[in-house]
Amino acid sequence: IEQDARCFFHDYKLFAELLSWIRTYNLAHVRKVHFGGFDGMPIPQFALSQYYSILMDEGALIPYLELIKNRKFDELLEQTKSNVHLKKRLDSESFEYLLSMLQRIIHDRSFIVHDKKERDFEMADRVRNAVEIFLKDGEKAILHAHSGHLTKKPIIGGYCFPMGHFLNDWYGDNYFSISHQVARGAYTDNECDQISNFSAVCSLSKSLPQSFESVSLSSGFDYFYYPSLHLGDKIVLLNQIGRNSCNRKKEVFMSLKGHFDGYVFIRESEPLRDVDNNPVSYMMEYVTSTKYK
Repeated sequence: IEQDARCFFHDYKLFAELLSWIRTYNLAHVRKVHFGGFDGMPIPQFALSQYYSILMDEGALIPYLELIKNRKFDELLEQTKSNVHLKKRLDSESFEYLLSMLQRIIHDRSFIVHDKKERDFEMADRVRNAVEIFLKDGEKAILHAHSGHLTKKPIIGGYCFPMGHFLNDWYGDNYFSISHQVARGAYTDNECDQISNFSAVCSLSKSLPQSFESVSLSSGFDYFYYPSLHLGDKIVLLNQIGRNSCNRKKEVFMSLKGHFDGYVFIRESEPLRDVDNNPVSYMMEYVTSTKYK
């Protein structure tokens, strides 16, 4: 799992610990915690090869891997629908979700260049699909994403309506968004998509006086949660730490009450401890390794 997780930009050891916790929880509970992603899959063969390899015996697996390798996802969907073994290995919800993901891959595969204007809507729609399949009355889904995706309104300088805008429109008060804000220290910047092939450690500059971070520092607490409903109207700045942000201004003007339902303040930030220095190159080598050819 750690080898897989190093392909992406996060602490791969913490990720493995989270999955271990989920497995332990699921052993003791009838209703299970399901874990999955909702962003697009530019290389679906990678995830599909692993998923089918875990579920199927080696003898029956080879024809499925051939379909995945050759991107024959229409045939893969039909073969999966009629596979009695897969239906038995998966619960009904997970099997339905697998079929829905294959249908989405078939629909999305013509988009060679990803349209950023459509990305957040597609993310929100994948969340809605998972909620409809897995959740029963009273159960919840927790979304972990950049604040720029979770906000209910576009942030100044943003390129489109965020995922949170659509989820808030569909679910109303049942969609509750929280942004985590840090004031001091350093962070690991993901420069892997545009500027370079490497991650970088960057320092946070001093917060401006009318920012949420500056006001929160005066509280004396190392961290806390605060509902946006009770924020003062004079707090009009928020740190936005996105990709390739080392040499950019972090503060953005915004209505803090309108974008998120609450904020978590963290006084001191540290860089990621276990993150691959060059996850893009690692991923490409890993995907094309003998294991997944």
